[in-house]
Amino acid sequence: MGFNYIPKFLAFLGPAFLYFGYFTFRLYFKKKHYKHIPGPQPIGIFGFYFGNLTEAIENMNNKKMYPYYLQECFKKYGPVFKIQLFNRIIVYSIDPEIVKYGLQNFPKSLEVYKNVAYPYNIRFLGESLLTQTDHKKWKRDRNCFHEAFSFKYMKVYADVFDEISSKLIERLRQQSLENEKIDLTNEFSNTILDILGKVAFGMELNSLKNSQNKFSKNIKNILYRINESLKDPFDCFRCHSHFSKSISFIRQAGRSEILKRLEEIKNQDYVPHDILSIAIANYKKTYEIDIEIMIDNFVSFFIAGLESTVNCLIFLFFELSKYPGVLKKIRYEIDDKIGLKSKVTMEDLEQLEYTGYVLSETLRLWPVVPSINRITNQDMKINEYFIPKGTDISFSSFCAHRNEKFFVNPNEFIPERFKVDPITLKNSIQSNAYFPFSQGPRNCIGQHFVKQISKIIIVKILQNFDLLFEEFQSSEVEYKLNLVLKNALICKLKLRNSESNFLESN
Repeated sequence: MGFNYIPKFLAFLGPAFLYFGYFTFRLYFKKKHYKHIPGPQPIGIFGFYFGNLTEAIENMNNKKMYPYYLQECFKKYGPVFKIQLFNRIIVYSIDPEIVKYGLQNFPKSLEVYKNVAYPYNIRFLGESLLTQTDHKKWKRDRNCFHEAFSFKYMKVYADVFDEISSKLIERLRQQSLENEKIDLTNEFSNTILDILGKVAFGMELNSLKNSQNKFSKNIKNILYRINESLKDPFDCFRCHSHFSKSISFIRQAGRSEILKRLEEIKNQDYVPHDILSIAIANYKKTYEIDIEIMIDNFVSFFIAGLESTVNCLIFLFFELSKYPGVLKKIRYEIDDKIGLKSKVTMEDLEQLEYTGYVLSETLRLWPVVPSINRITNQDMKINEYFIPKGTDISFSSFCAHRNEKFFVNPNEFIPERFKVDPITLKNSIQSNAYFPFSQGPRNCIGQHFVKQISKIIIVKILQNFDLLFEEFQSSEVEYKLNLVLKNALICKLKLRNSESNFLESN
């Protein structure tokens, strides 16, 4: 009876062999197209099919992040090289002219970004500004949101930045009086969520008072699940019901807020002058509003805004914990320019030159977007190498920012490198060698937002507290959605005698 199953088995095996042969044939010719480009050579039959995966895993096992592996490749192979991961061949470059051209002209890859837009076939970021690969649709949506992120509107949002960061200070003051160890990562996350909610959508999330509210919990769960999935090669085989439920909750919250706002506008009720109102007004001038795309951007704004701002702040205070001289200088500037003012304005922040240098240097070492992926839309030459149309190409800001050709002592934290010459009104940074928020038309729309929120929180904390970091604070970094400290940044805060400190510094 068992022999009856043999024809069925062969019927299955035949197409499988045909597909495997076709896959092998295509991969062979694909590899042939890139044979002339330098890079680490895959070894043996495993290497033929899986490429440089073993080296990448080996680096992870040795607690070396993938960006550090890329850094070693740039040192060994020069400003252009290739890496094979499974059947994908990726060309990497940090050549400033190629970075400039590529980020100005190359589109985002549908294959890469669909996994972020629809993970596990769940609509997550969908057709947001972050994941949209259709240039015409992206340009339409970018035009509608761009005004809301301009520096002009940063001044409009300044009161909210100040109000919520002041609530953070009150909370930290209470913890300092009780001599508690403070998890800055957690405190910054709750603060940024409250700011994003109010400035973007008029939402009172109150995460600082109740970090366990449903919205905050679901946003943090989404980020946790995404970051964990990036470490697990078998993640696609696991159950993702918690992830799916969290996405559903956040998207439904977005839908409710957007529909409520549209109804308020229709009834000519009062609406806050926030990002949602500005975007709706701009859409109504020219386009029909697509609710699902508005929800995509609602989710994208919270996910990208939270990750980028919190990580920027954490790495800045992490560097200040290692460089007390820099901490002393930044505090002196704050005492000198702002003093004891409890309400901090955008005009105050504009005076803080050295603080701006510290922020820029933090973003150099720990860029918000450590690697930017594009796909070539034409045959071209990069340096002397021919690159065919349809090639995955990646520009590593992390590696460019740590390359000695572009930066003196690249691994040292030196904020003064960003000092602007009073005559030329330029700093010494080579053009297109520094791009922490990407660049070109698809640069990060929220970069002013990240910088201004970060500055106001830095000012408020250093006005009020001395920071006592744990002596053996872990410096281990992980590469997840972005670069993150592996462990929470822990410190104790000591209330400053503000008046005497201010008098001493003057």
